[in-house]
Amino acid sequence: MEDTDATRISDTEKSLIEGLFRSEIEEVDAESHEKVPLGVGYPSKQLVDEVSKIMKVACEERLAEEAVTGNHLLHYGLRMGDPLLRKELAKFLCRHYGYEVSSKDLLITTGATFGLHHLCSAFFDTGDIVFVEEPSYFIALTMMEEMGRRIVHVPFDENGIVTSELEKMLQMFYPKDGFVPSKQKLYWSMLYLIPCFQNPTGCCTSEERCKEVVRLARKYHLLVVCDDLYGALRWGPDTAGRKLAMAQKRLKYFDKEDDPDFFGNVVSNNSFSKILSPGLRCGWIEAPPVVLAKFVGSGLLYSGGSFAQFGSGFVGKALELGLVDDHLLNVCNDYRDKVECIQQILDKDLNGIIKYRVPQGGFFIWIQLPDTMDCETLAELCNKKYNVSFAKGTSFTKNEGKLTNFIRISFSYCEKDKLISGVRELAAAILEMHGENSS
Repeated sequence: MEDTDATRISDTEKSLIEGLFRSEIEEVDAESHEKVPLGVGYPSKQLVDEVSKIMKVACEERLAEEAVTGNHLLHYGLRMGDPLLRKELAKFLCRHYGYEVSSKDLLITTGATFGLHHLCSAFFDTGDIVFVEEPSYFIALTMMEEMGRRIVHVPFDENGIVTSELEKMLQMFYPKDGFVPSKQKLYWSMLYLIPCFQNPTGCCTSEERCKEVVRLARKYHLLVVCDDLYGALRWGPDTAGRKLAMAQKRLKYFDKEDDPDFFGNVVSNNSFSKILSPGLRCGWIEAPPVVLAKFVGSGLLYSGGSFAQFGSGFVGKALELGLVDDHLLNVCNDYRDKVECIQQILDKDLNGIIKYRVPQGGFFIWIQLPDTMDCETLAELCNKKYNVSFAKGTSFTKNEGKLTNFIRISFSYCEKDKLISGVRELAAAILEMHGENSS
């Protein structure tokens, strides 16, 4: 073909094409050579290396069994997912939450992002409202907007979504002639929450608020989708190095089937991406019968079988062997140690300047800067002068002009020495900016 201006690929286009095939982890690695990436919400490389060893053992054992029993993992698989994983996952959840979880309520997915996308698309249409906390996980907000859903933010505090404000907004948007569930539309609207160690704040929704959310969901015909990824990543003051802290009850626990007005309004959307590693592409939803029926009856599952047939079988074996529980204890102890180091730096260097809560679980610390400081300006200062990056508060809302003096840092990705270095750099940047604003 003749090399003309019309056929020649520009350097800019070439760069864009190459970028499509560059993994996100490679981009983070490239950035981390220059900056300590405190904004990254991934498991660390060291912990992922440990998962590699776990999966090697699980794969060898499961494949040996499959060779004898008929290689079921290489078939389409049951629509609800691998039976071993569902059985072992139910046991795992029972151990960590302290109450019974039935395997019949679990459907295996490729992860929490897939679960959220499928729930949002299966039950709602373009123009439908999704109520969300403010702040909330920024990529979920973007994804739902891309699907044509209308985002309505609801105030949030240290006890979770403010349910009194939520009811005011529900009353504002609820149809004047009411809503009656039908086969075509089971729910009027969706409420998206992260009740356990919320991203970005690290807060947990109180039991009182959980009960109130369920009441409102039933009254206003809401589907409450809970991203519960961080619930098992919990530590307490009396559990260091010995045992895992009992995870708090999930919001779904309060949507009880034996309630007289039960319909099935809450779904727990979860994944092994934070517990083990994201590359496993293995997650699940724990859902009421009315939701599971919609999933299992869909052409997507009817044609393709299990969403995550092959890889999920190895996760099931890892659970059966007890390898996941051992790993989770190591992860929680690692995160606890990192949080203590961060707390020492922030309390020593920024006492009286910033406000933050010390998390006992999850991935994140949410920092409130003085009212006179702006996260965008701080990010520019760090980019020019300091060896650190972070997630800006303005990313976690669709409301312009909100959360301008907040930042989120993650303690999950960086190894301890690098994390300490990054937090010290961040503290120095905040001190410099605070001094300029005070003079």
